Amino acid sequence: MRLYRITRKKYALELNGKGASKSTINRWNSKGTEIIYTSGSESLARAELAGHVSMGLLPDPVLIVIEVASKNIPAPDPPEDWDVTPPGIASKKVGDLFIRKGKDLVVKVPSKYDSTQFNYLINPNHPDFSRDVKVIEMRELK
Repeated sequence: MRLYRITRKKYALELNGKGASKSTINRWNSKGTEIIYTSGSESLARAELAGHVSMGLLPDPVLIVIEVASKNIPAPDPPEDWDVTPPGIASKKVGDLFIRKGKDLVVKVPSKYDSTQFNYLINPNHPDFSRDVKVIEMRELK
């Protein structure tokens, strides 16, 4: 499966979830929980970014394409208020539990910005991460 992520060039190859763990405004994880946010398409990755920051304000943006070998990707039931703004504690608990359990490498969650598409959360601490998650393409965005 191919997944897409837009980030700053200097962080593109890190894929460690540390940036997400420093934020309090993420939808699917609490501060302190390392998690990697990706999207199922480039267009959704752009929409997700636009929901948070203007592309023009992101220094040196790059799109990274990630190949994930995992075929069995669960989709936990999102809480009723998963799409509120700002994100609530209920959706954060979904991602925190996914990481804490450590069973799955990737989970599928709905997109707030396009109800027909999905985002994918990757556990950077999963034992299969280094074997099953690979950056296969990186290109600068304007």
